[in-house]
Amino acid sequence: MILGEEMNTRFVLAFAFCFVIAAAAAEAAVLAGDVTTFTIKPDQNFTVGDTAYLSLHVVSTNGPINFTANITLTGGSSSLNGFNVVGTTGTCTLFTCNYTAAWPFTVNSIPVSYQAVITDTTNNISITKTATTARDDDIDGYYSVLTGGNDCNDANAGINPGAAEVCGDGIDNDCSGGDAACPSSGGSDGGSSGGGGGSAGGSGSLISATYNCINEKVKVAPNDKINVRYGGANYTFFVKDILSNTITMKLYPIPSRDIQVKEGASKYIDLDWDNKDDLKMDVEDVESNVASTVSCKFVTENAQPAEEEEEVKDEIPILSNIKEGILNIASEIVPKDKASPIVGSVLALAIIVIGLLGYSLYKRRKGSDDEEEIEF
Repeated sequence: MILGEEMNTRFVLAFAFCFVIAAAAAEAAVLAGDVTTFTIKPDQNFTVGDTAYLSLHVVSTNGPINFTANITLTGGSSSLNGFNVVGTTGTCTLFTCNYTAAWPFTVNSIPVSYQAVITDTTNNISITKTATTARDDDIDGYYSVLTGGNDCNDANAGINPGAAEVCGDGIDNDCSGGDAACPSSGGSDGGSSGGGGGSAGGSGSLISATYNCINEKVKVAPNDKINVRYGGANYTFFVKDILSNTITMKLYPIPSRDIQVKEGASKYIDLDWDNKDDLKMDVEDVESNVASTVSCKFVTENAQPAEEEEEVKDEIPILSNIKEGILNIASEIVPKDKASPIVGSVLALAIIVIGLLGYSLYKRRKGSDDEEEIEF
């Protein structure tokens, strides 16, 4: 009796198992649209005349299905611009069945786009797959404008919408539609006492400007000049270079000196070589190779324009005028950038010698006049 009950139990379990299997097998197979794909390979870095491939991968669950695919291709060879595929997802693994096929075509134009309408004819379910291929020949992460992207030069990785624009180089670095114009030389934050920049020179370059930085901020560019009058003489800072955080200048009159001022660090300068700092200079807003803001302040008690002395004897104003004239003329001689300082030194020395000769002639003439007055 017990044996019969055990056999009945086994039969019921076996029947139930077979029923579950049969029920699972009886569940309708259906198109798996989320994993069904239709692509063009390669999806980038090809050109007109190359061979590309349409790749179709149809997936169904719970057994195979019959399907059709209506494919329209734009930009490819005419034989593939409209055709139908009829197939069955017959290669199955457990409850997943696959159909995979690929067709070569010739790229006639760029971009290449497609539309594939895939229909599960068993259940009358359709899905649509569309795409447009992209090209990134220079592998900079931006797709060519020829394939609907915004990279205006897909042959140069340094030119794309994310690149920094360089003014005046004739290149649209950031694909904004043209090269950016460089700011004109000149202009200041707090005013200037020199000539303004912005005039076009004969060579097409901007004429440099001259500024006064005392107690005000001025914005200077390479080749601009800063004039400071101190002790009866003009001192000229010729702007040579503007680096990432430093401005370099050459200070005249001769002998000239190279001056470097770092952003955020005050520079103290002895103008008249008397071992006393006369001027404090600061720079800020340094734009490499473009412009920098400079401000200056006198730091010694006598760092002001010299006052004229009262006449005591005839020869004192004459000597003072000669001295001041020599200093003024010498201080205005500012050689061009990279000019030899030797040439400037010779010019200054010649001016001094001429002044001394003139003064010597004056003294001789004065002495002769005195002798004549004694004879009378």
